[in-house]
Amino acid sequence: MWVLARQLARTGLGPRLRQWGACVSYPTVAEWTVFLSQPGNLGGCLATVDCGVPEPCEHLNHGRQATLVQATACAERDLEENSAKVHALKPYKSVPRWSVPAEVWRVIFEANDQYQHDLWQCRTAIFRMLVQIRATASTPRLWHQSEARFMSKGNGKDGPAAFRVIHLLDPFSKAFHAAIWGLGDHRRWDFSVGGVSHRRRELALAQQMLLCWRLEHAKVNHIQCFFDIKNAFPSLSRNSIDRMLSLQFDEPENALLHQHHTEAVMNVTDGEGGSTLLKIRSGSTQGDSIGGAIFGQVLGPYMSEGMRRIKGCDHQWPFEMDDFLTGDHVNTALSLYADDVSVVAIVQDAEDATNVAKELFWAVDSAVKPASLALKKDITVVPRFFGRGAQQQMQQAINNSNNNNGVGTWGTTATYLGCEVFAKKCESREITARIHAAQAAWFALSGLWFEHDVPLKSRVRIFKANVMSVLVAGLEAYVLSESQIHKLESWRMAKVRILIEGKGTVKLITPEGDIKIRAIPDRTIRSRSHLFSVRSELCCRRMLWLHDRICHPFDSTAFRALLCQSLPFESYYQLDSNGNIAAHASPWLRQIVDDIAALHARVPAMPLVEQMQFGIRTLPSNNSPLRGLKSKIRKVRTFEIPELQQEEQAQQATSSSFCTCESCDFVGVNKRALQTHRYSAHGIIREVSLRVVANQCPFCKKTFSTLYTARQHVRKKKNSRCPKGGGSALSGTYPLVVPRIISCLFCKFSFDSIVEYNKHLAQCILDCRKKRQDGSGTSTDEQEPS
Repeated sequence: MWVLARQLARTGLGPRLRQWGACVSYPTVAEWTVFLSQPGNLGGCLATVDCGVPEPCEHLNHGRQATLVQATACAERDLEENSAKVHALKPYKSVPRWSVPAEVWRVIFEANDQYQHDLWQCRTAIFRMLVQIRATASTPRLWHQSEARFMSKGNGKDGPAAFRVIHLLDPFSKAFHAAIWGLGDHRRWDFSVGGVSHRRRELALAQQMLLCWRLEHAKVNHIQCFFDIKNAFPSLSRNSIDRMLSLQFDEPENALLHQHHTEAVMNVTDGEGGSTLLKIRSGSTQGDSIGGAIFGQVLGPYMSEGMRRIKGCDHQWPFEMDDFLTGDHVNTALSLYADDVSVVAIVQDAEDATNVAKELFWAVDSAVKPASLALKKDITVVPRFFGRGAQQQMQQAINNSNNNNGVGTWGTTATYLGCEVFAKKCESREITARIHAAQAAWFALSGLWFEHDVPLKSRVRIFKANVMSVLVAGLEAYVLSESQIHKLESWRMAKVRILIEGKGTVKLITPEGDIKIRAIPDRTIRSRSHLFSVRSELCCRRMLWLHDRICHPFDSTAFRALLCQSLPFESYYQLDSNGNIAAHASPWLRQIVDDIAALHARVPAMPLVEQMQFGIRTLPSNNSPLRGLKSKIRKVRTFEIPELQQEEQAQQATSSSFCTCESCDFVGVNKRALQTHRYSAHGIIREVSLRVVANQCPFCKKTFSTLYTARQHVRKKKNSRCPKGGGSALSGTYPLVVPRIISCLFCKFSFDSIVEYNKHLAQCILDCRKKRQDGSGTSTDEQEPS
């Protein structure tokens, strides 16, 4: 479907920057048979060649018979549950060639009244099938047969190891087994997030970032370890899955779920027309509706054993506490999302950090080994040291890993669950990553934005669904500054002005009869396009997430305890005796107070935190005033921007010369609008902002966290001298990030290394200054305002 959508948009760019139309060499069926016959930790699933082809209506008979009354009663419940699960199926998903899409099943269960009479026979046949399933405790064989699809991992490997196997299953089979899975009594661990209802990816991100902030604020040396399980879903042993099912399900649900994985087969094809049927003998299928939930329920007890082994080591572990609301004893240093594990540990120095990382790896790896799982050797470790000699300790810890004395890859930053976390200015790095992802989504539909046959309102709606959602995805877990929110808003409004084309400006006639073009304020454009400000949109998303945590208090015990309570190594409190935030409260607590104040300004029925009986502790309780105001939360979305930015724009508006183009009569609403106009209309660029192509200063050779920070450093040069460093503990330890193609933006020459480019840069800038003196219109003045 995405190929067809990109063809309509006249672009070859697909999801995650995938390209269609390129010639990809897929392995043959014989190569896949050999590769998939390996154990799970080697990339396979112990697959064997299956004998016989399942018949479409053939049922598995396990000899368990139920009475007609029992089977009918269970089938009625199943029909109701399946209707809800079919409604929750994601549309536009690929299905096996012998199946029908999910949209067809939704039409059968959710048709209008005028079509109900024509579909009653189909629903009657479905009900009879459910009665037969319940009577015999068996399901059609075709429900357990998947069609394998292979997606490139982009890991540089050859053969089957370069592809990820995705299983396409019948949508109604996925809905049926998801409904059966919902009948079980599942365990919940405070550290497990993935595959659990009412727990989101942002919960693990916010919890780990909050803990690292508390450790940094207390000046406690620590490390952050990130583990990944090899080929996780297909590696689970069948004995561990059966043991979990027998503990959580009664008959016949246990038998129905047992046969779903024991009778699983996959159809493998290649580009040469070959085809074979392989029987899967380990793990669960990636692509099934309950595959992640099964993996999480099996892995939970083994990770609890891993935590017991970690606490048995001889290093400090002051991360356990009792939740003030539920009384549960929780652990705040471990987060598990599917097969991604994050652990925090306190260390003394660089040598101790290396030993602790090895102990953590051994504890987790040995704990999950009975389930036929294994950790990848290339783990990521982020050390953090404070106090005198912190930078030396940091560099020593990183050097120890480079000398093969440590375990895994050590650095100053890491990517966890697709987000930039656990580093100085991680919010700025994540903002940059979000803008790059939104930029890819924008160009993926580049042919649609200027398709005038499509109404502008429809294009704006597509922009909000496909681009705006990518821009703010996952930012609920962060505490962003006003400048970072303004950066998101500026990028969004720049794209909106491109989308609306000439409707973003207005022509005015002066008393002298001259025609001048003025830009319409951003607030007016947001109001016309019904686009709320990024600040209020993020506030609304955080409030909805907070409301969900309030309604399900047992699903966020670790994060709530870490948010409001003190840790043993802290000598201060997060909240005072009245429940109000204290002087040392975390930014996440202050953000909640600010969000409640924003909601109070729009909905007076919502009291301020200071007006609640027990302060902020009242929010997650059963008597929370926010519990019954879910329908009012969206009122916090506005078209306005913060008052500070409004004053800045008002000052710019009063000074027309500040944002007036010197080459024409254009007046921009801000400096960015003026800079964009000068570049597009007159070709005037600031070469001082284009000198840097990596996160390294080409003059003093210092490395920075982002490319933007390095360019800011170069802009501050005075008298050919770089500014002094800020004294950060991470100064000089950031890894150098070099683009794949290094070329000079002025003379268009290409270079093999960043060193050659830096040597070329000085002479190139001298040539550009001579061109400016010759009247080419290019500006190189370092003091020129942006």
